[in-house]
Amino acid sequence: HGLNDLNNVQVTEPITSMAIAPSGTTLCIFTSAMAMHIYDLPPRDTAPLSKPVRPTRTIARAHDAPVHVCKIDPTSTYLASGSADGIVKVFDLVRGYTTHVLRGHAGVVSALAFSYPPAAGLEMRVMRLVTASVDTKIRVWDLAKGAVMARKGKAVKPEAVLEGHVSVPRGVEVSVDGRWLISGGRD
Repeated sequence: HGLNDLNNVQVTEPITSMAIAPSGTTLCIFTSAMAMHIYDLPPRDTAPLSKPVRPTRTIARAHDAPVHVCKIDPTSTYLASGSADGIVKVFDLVRGYTTHVLRGHAGVVSALAFSYPPAAGLEMRVMRLVTASVDTKIRVWDLAKGAVMARKGKAVKPEAVLEGHVSVPRGVEVSVDGRWLISGGRD
C-alpha cells in the first residue's frame, strides 16, 4: 500500500506517538487520552483501501501519563512505549498483554531503541531495549533477564546506566550487530 492508504486510519483524539512494524503489518497509535490503538494493516498486494481502517485492539489506558515515544522491535512482535512519568512498558502485540514495566527514569522518556543482534556461535540471541530520558541518562535493559526478575516478583533493573549527556537525549540507535550504541541530544 501507499502512504495514501493510511489516510483511512481514523483516530478521534490527538496522537502523541505512533509506530509501524518493520513487517508493515501493524500500526500502533497512542493518544492524548492515554489509549493505545493497534491496527492490523492489510497486505501490500490487496486493493487500495476504500473504507476506514478500525483498530483490531484498543487499550483504553495503556499508561498513566501521555506516551511521547514508541517503537516496535525488529521481529514486529513487541512494542515499547515511554511516557511522561518515566515509565517504559513493553507490550506483546501478538498476544495483547504487557510483558515488562520498566521503572527508573526520573522524567519524560525521550527515546527508545531495540537491539536484537544475530547470535554468535552457540549463544542465544538477546533482545535489549535502550531507553533515554530527560534525566539525561540512557538505560540498557536485557528483556529476557527482566522477564525472569518480574516473574520472581523482583524489581527489574537495567544492565547498564549510561551517563554523559548534559541535556535531553533525543535519539538512540543500535547497530544491527549490537556492537554500537549511538545517542544524540541537544547538547
